[in-house]
Amino acid sequence: MNHLNSILLLLLLIALPTILAAQDKFGYIDTQELLVIMPEYKAAEDSLQAYAHLLQANYMKLQEDYDQHIMFNIGCTLGISADIMEKWYL
Repeated sequence: MNHLNSILLLLLLIALPTILAAQDKFGYIDTQELLVIMPEYKAAEDSLQAYAHLLQANYMKLQEDYDQHIMFNIGCTLGISADIMEKWYL
């Protein structure tokens, strides 16, 4: 009987890791699809688009101001009067 118990214990020790390994299951999820179906996604996307447009408008305004200052400085360097430059650039 002792011999039979040893054999059963050995079989159990060999089979147990195999049985436990079969219980591991892996799943994969498409995170892009998950984000699209979330209700907050559309609101966040709209908010980011609005912010991007605001930044673009601010950038364009800064670029115009910079260009005016550069042209004014070039005019001053060339000796053009301030009255004429104001008519041209402002």
